[in-house]
Amino acid sequence: MINKIPATLSVALPKLRRKSIISKITLAAALAAGLVFGTGVSHGDVKFSKPVILLQGTVHAEQTGKVYSVKVSIRSTENADQEITSSVSNSETGKYLVILAPNTKYLVRLQNAAGVMKEVSIQTPAVTNATVQVNKDFTVNTNSAK
Repeated sequence: MINKIPATLSVALPKLRRKSIISKITLAAALAAGLVFGTGVSHGDVKFSKPVILLQGTVHAEQTGKVYSVKVSIRSTENADQEITSSVSNSETGKYLVILAPNTKYLVRLQNAAGVMKEVSIQTPAVTNATVQVNKDFTVNTNSAK
């Protein structure tokens, strides 16, 4: 699934009318709670100077269907030993996110401490003026590594 993200989006912060320490502490606590509980900055709030591809998804274990934490390593298709970027899927949600260049071929390598679990080739879409979000979920066999 591909979603376009608006090029500009502003985040409004509440104005402090009182300069009291209690107001400052309350604001700091509210902002910290927003970050901890996931209501902080979203992907739509981020601006890039050039269009990029936000590749995101969830990793599940084949055997149980439950979310699974792995390293999501993005590599060059010409040289699989060359890692370009990586992310670790969240152990509680299974979600990952990597930022990639448009119109480029990549090798996505999913691995854990035991080794490589899966490799998949992808081609990012060509874009000209907007950041594009691409969703790609993975299922891995937790009993074996390549």
